[in-house]
Amino acid sequence: MMLLKLSGMHKEIASIQPQLISWQRGHPDSYILNVDGSAQTNPRLVRFGGLIRDFDGQFIRGFHGNIGYSNILHAEILALMHEIQICWDEGMRHIICYTDSMHTIHLVQHVDISTHHCENEITIIRKYVAKDWTFQLCHTLREGNMCDDFLAMLETRSTSDLLIVLSPPAELRLLLTTDSMGVVDHHGQ
Repeated sequence: MMLLKLSGMHKEIASIQPQLISWQRGHPDSYILNVDGSAQTNPRLVRFGGLIRDFDGQFIRGFHGNIGYSNILHAEILALMHEIQICWDEGMRHIICYTDSMHTIHLVQHVDISTHHCENEITIIRKYVAKDWTFQLCHTLREGNMCDDFLAMLETRSTSDLLIVLSPPAELRLLLTTDSMGVVDHHGQ
């Protein structure tokens, strides 16, 4: 514990312990998805991106797009929706999806969304999740999601709703390699 002193008051707070974070591998029959949204401020011109890899970290497919003026949550939800649709259409049936948005996970798994501004997108996600396949939605810290963060910020001048990436850009290849090697990053320092 750490002691914090504010204007004569004493309060105990939990100290943040550094964590080692790395990209998470899957089972040999699974595909690993990572999704992310990107915005410098909220609301702002926001973007999203994601990628699909095999269990060993080999790039299968990526995507990115712009949604115009919105908020980061909308971008995170759209990234998840697009990636789920791509996987289903490509016949991938064992999926582990990582996002750094706990809010997105909570909306998809637990909340009445009847008045939510992303109701349509969340409903589509829920319908895909309910299909006959193995789908896990998991949380990761930002440091475990660096490749899709790169895609979410790619082509900031692009006005496309959705662009599919069939081969990783040169700048992304180094990130993919470090992920597949199990290189760790520090969180909380």
